[in-house]
Amino acid sequence: MIYLLHGQDTVSSRSFLLRLKEQYQVTTVIDLKKTKGVFELPTEQLFEQKHLIVLENSIPKDADNLIPQVTNDLVIWLSDDLDTIPKWVGKNLSFKLTENVSTFKLADLVFSGQEKQALLVLKNLLQKNTPMELLIGSLVRQLRLINFALEDEVEKVSRNSFLQGKIKDQARKWSKRKVKSAGLRLLKADLSIKKGLLPANLVFSKLIIDLCEIANS
Repeated sequence: MIYLLHGQDTVSSRSFLLRLKEQYQVTTVIDLKKTKGVFELPTEQLFEQKHLIVLENSIPKDADNLIPQVTNDLVIWLSDDLDTIPKWVGKNLSFKLTENVSTFKLADLVFSGQEKQALLVLKNLLQKNTPMELLIGSLVRQLRLINFALEDEVEKVSRNSFLQGKIKDQARKWSKRKVKSAGLRLLKADLSIKKGLLPANLVFSKLIIDLCEIANS
């Protein structure tokens, strides 16, 4: 089966992907953005176990010829909507952002580096007059959980294996140096909001852009 997961609600699409991974003994994840769209088929010995290939952030070059040669299950994950669905896709899943947003979703988007989607969710939360303390608190909590994952202490995240997997997935973009830098940005933003130096919505928008930039650096 070839899955296509795309759309702006990357929190939901990543959650679907994590649950799908749990059904396989072996998972190979390839970020095509880093490999400039180049994808090579894994060697045959990897196919002895139930194996899932995950291609992230792009569709491979020459996909129409290459993808049909894949003999095991494959997922293509994209953070934006794809208008034209390739003919070789077996299951097309489009994840749309809805009005049902939360501070948890905002934190997941920010620490996954999804700037555009995070700003859309922020706008919705601000329209609902969500307290700034709650927004800052959700980001501080998420950064702390990512730090646990980087220290191989995921049991402190949660006893739930799915939640552990979600944080470990986000932590792939982070390092201890990045966590420290993000912590300083959060502290400065919090102080700026409390002192009223700038409008809170502007401070928070800038904070999200900065954090996403750190995640993607």
